Amino acid sequence: MATEYETLPSFVTHLVSVVETCIERGMQPPFIVCLVSTNGSILAVRFNVPDEPDILAEHPQDGMFRLPINGMVVDQTGEAVRVVIDKEGTTFH
Repeated sequence: MATEYETLPSFVTHLVSVVETCIERGMQPPFIVCLVSTNGSILAVRFNVPDEPDILAEHPQDGMFRLPINGMVVDQTGEAVRVVIDKEGTTFH
């Protein structure tokens, strides 16, 4: 059964970790990160490191994200990676 994402700080921690991992993999900022929750919540954010992120679109269904959260990160060169955030952590595909 899906569980809701417990806290905003842990959600932000996962987002920061995703961006850091993309940089470690050689992807080039700015990044567009699009996340979709199983309950229909969405978030699209532009990360232009080291600037503050820009929220491009958001819709928190019922005020929360439910796990698992599927996402895609695209860098300035067009390289893309799929990510899944679940109760075990973040997985890159």
